[in-house]
Amino acid sequence: MSTESLMSTAKVEQRGPLLGKLEQFSSDRESWDSKLECFVLFLLCNSIADIKKFCTLLTSIGMDTYTLLRN
Repeated sequence: MSTESLMSTAKVEQRGPLLGKLEQFSSDRESWDSKLECFVLFLLCNSIADIKKFCTLLTSIGMDTYTLLRN
């Protein structure tokens, strides 16, 4: 899916500050299982809608991992 089509279907909502922080994934610092556990907790704390969970994951994994998944 292109960036343009993603942007055209996305709803922009004003929200308050998010609870917690998602660090970019680094296999040197953490396991994938640990990253997913923290990710799920972040989603729960911030009541992230189902439709936004995948995009939230993709934007939190870091450019190296994103590029690996994309290719």
